[in-house]
Amino acid sequence: MRREHHCGEIVKVVLDTTVFENGFNLRSAEVPLLKNFLVRTRSEFYVPAIVHEEALNRVRKRVTEANAKIGAVQRLTGGAEGFKIIKPEDAMAAYAETLKILFGDLDAQVLPLPNVSHADVLKRALAAKKPFVDSGRGYRDALIWHNIVELLRASSDQIVFVSQNSDDWCGGRKDAFHPDLVTELGDEGLQSERLTIVPSLTDFNRKYTVSSLSVELTETPDERPPDYLQLLIDARELIESQLVVALPNALSRIGADIQSIGEFGALGLSGPTNVSHSPPRTLDSERRLLEFSAQYRVSLDVIMQRSAAAWWIKHFSFQLRRDWHYDQIRAYVTVPVRASFHLIERGENTEQFSLSALEISEDDRPLP
Repeated sequence: MRREHHCGEIVKVVLDTTVFENGFNLRSAEVPLLKNFLVRTRSEFYVPAIVHEEALNRVRKRVTEANAKIGAVQRLTGGAEGFKIIKPEDAMAAYAETLKILFGDLDAQVLPLPNVSHADVLKRALAAKKPFVDSGRGYRDALIWHNIVELLRASSDQIVFVSQNSDDWCGGRKDAFHPDLVTELGDEGLQSERLTIVPSLTDFNRKYTVSSLSVELTETPDERPPDYLQLLIDARELIESQLVVALPNALSRIGADIQSIGEFGALGLSGPTNVSHSPPRTLDSERRLLEFSAQYRVSLDVIMQRSAAAWWIKHFSFQLRRDWHYDQIRAYVTVPVRASFHLIERGENTEQFSLSALEISEDDRPLP
């Protein structure tokens, strides 16, 4: 059973690495919403040291991958296209400085590595005890788990763990910890009801922050209502990049085998159409939150396993381009989506903008 949060109750918010992959930065509207909750409830914000290091390492990995593609282009063009190789160390240093500013703004505490012996972690791995799996993967998650257990031991506060990695942390339900982890807490005399998992920072804000913000019921005579369509048009380039990042998770929720995809790129974006919105909410004396959504059709260039093609043909508009390599094919796929957004507005200026939810649209899917 999950314990509901009450306004004013102190919460310890702990982030997993998956949050950093989904727009956790100074431009995201989710950050000031999180800060609003932390300040208003005097709650605390934690980032395990292993999560911080993983976030930096993923920047190194992405830059290395990008450099490999730039190098391939330069071998064809002789560098005439103007793309530059970026040193991974420089990118990591710049990102580390950005995180330092972000953590400072949120008064974040970086949790040191937990006080657990290698023998205990090895025993857990050999038994494939969650968050380990049979293959032995799970060392970094195990360190995060011991960080969480240490926080539970140190106080009686509620802890909310933000992680999209439900396969490793959850059981049959994606909003509840795996029974093995719940049992472990009970064996140690800790209340599992004090521990909650949510899949994203957006979900956290919807549950804990947005509902507590007052709704603007009326507008002053000289104030124009927000032009949601124009806001979407102005942010088109940013929206396209955010949609591509969020699409794999949205597709996996309706049964797509994401592991069967080799490469995944956007060719174009049509929309927005069917724009809808909720009443603005007051964030503070100068800023307000706008919540709105729209329909889009995303055209994708996908390299996939040949065996996965039947699923894509059944669900979406599908155009086979050519065989790629052996058991892979290349296709153009059009995916209809409903995208929801959070926007923080100060006066008539946009301060932060983020994709808050993405769902594959039912209305435009071809019939089976």
